[in-house]
Amino acid sequence: MNKVVYNNCYGGFGLSMKAVAHILRQNKPDIELFFYKEDVKNDDWHYTKCSEAEATHVFLRDFGDEFYYKQVNQVQFNDNVVYDSQVYTSRHDPRLIKAVEELGEEVNSDYAELRIAEINSDLYLIREYDGLERVVTPEDVEWIKIE
Repeated sequence: MNKVVYNNCYGGFGLSMKAVAHILRQNKPDIELFFYKEDVKNDDWHYTKCSEAEATHVFLRDFGDEFYYKQVNQVQFNDNVVYDSQVYTSRHDPRLIKAVEELGEEVNSDYAELRIAEINSDLYLIREYDGLERVVTPEDVEWIKIE
């Protein structure tokens, strides 16, 4: 039996910052992470240090209590921010599956409802419409034969 993570609602696949941190810590338990909440002030992206639960971004570097995007070098920013898609390699990544199993609803970003499909195959694809996904395996497909 294999496991695959998919999104079970309209909106789109996405991990919460708590889930991003959880997956990062699976490989590096002592990693230091910095949590920031993003908002817009004076027509510029503003970041304020916050708790893990409030975070909209996870960084590998401490940028202080608050900063504006324009204040930091873009390369430093990009090299230190962690996006959810960077912490897993596939929808069957064991770290991603473990995060969904251990965090439950807390794994979800604002518009996601992540679930685990258990499949008998080692082949799958994810069909998506407007963010709502389903896992499809070869035995789910009704093949049409040309005669």
